Amino acid sequence: AVLLLLLWNYQYPLSELKNNTATINLYDASARLVKTVLTTETTLSIDRGDLRSGIYFLKILIGDKELSKKIVLE
Repeated sequence: AVLLLLLWNYQYPLSELKNNTATINLYDASARLVKTVLTTETTLSIDRGDLRSGIYFLKILIGDKELSKKIVLE
């Protein structure tokens, strides 16, 4: 299964990615870092691999901006 992220749905204008790389960190409910992805794309597919269903937290860093978002994988 694939986790699809649309970065502009997380309150960032598309222009933020033009000259920056987004760092996306995915943490499990125990605050353990389980995946890190670097991208310059506005749409990103991440292979879930062996991630179990449950609550996860995304930390998206673009330039000097940071956003955290809770997601639920089913």
